[in-house]
Amino acid sequence: MGRGTLRIEARDFARQLRTFRITGAGSIGRRIKAAAAFGRFFAGSLYDTYGGVLTRRSALDPQAEPRVRRELRAEAPEVHGLVADDDVALRLLRYRGGERGPVLLVHGLGMASSVFTLDTIETNLVEYLTEAGFDTWLLDSRVSIDLDVGGAGCTADDVALRDVPAAVAKVREVVGADGIDVVAHGFGALTVLMSLVEGLDGVRSLLSS
Repeated sequence: MGRGTLRIEARDFARQLRTFRITGAGSIGRRIKAAAAFGRFFAGSLYDTYGGVLTRRSALDPQAEPRVRRELRAEAPEVHGLVADDDVALRLLRYRGGERGPVLLVHGLGMASSVFTLDTIETNLVEYLTEAGFDTWLLDSRVSIDLDVGGAGCTADDVALRDVPAAVAKVREVVGADGIDVVAHGFGALTVLMSLVEGLDGVRSLLSS
């Protein structure tokens, strides 16, 4: 038995897809079913997300079975209330992983700190850090979709000048640390960088994406 490897440019592959035809199926319904079966076999789980009208039932279908969630490999977090200096209620979640750190995770726009605890990948960032012994903190800033304030009437300046400094100060106070490490994503990275430019103290390292 032999095996070959096909290498093809993305634009050429897209051109090939336009030539895809189902023959000998006998009816439109059978052709659609055959196309869906091939797409799912060829693209695997990606097809259920990007396969258009041929995908399986989605979460928008009230009759669809709920997705089976895996158990997270992390202890339940401590919830720490946090209020910015303009009286906006924020939230900090602490996952105790060990004596390393502390490290603060800052989410992007249109999401929440739960982006760091997703169960749709084998190991999320909180699991990785806590298993490596880090005292891990997650900030839900005023743009978090999990908070009632939900970004209403705020700007990046509000997050950079109010939320980020408040979170850094709170983590340092609770832990008793002179400095903390920060991992920030997207809009969160932008606001942390803005905060540093404005003279934020207590951040010894920053990983931004």
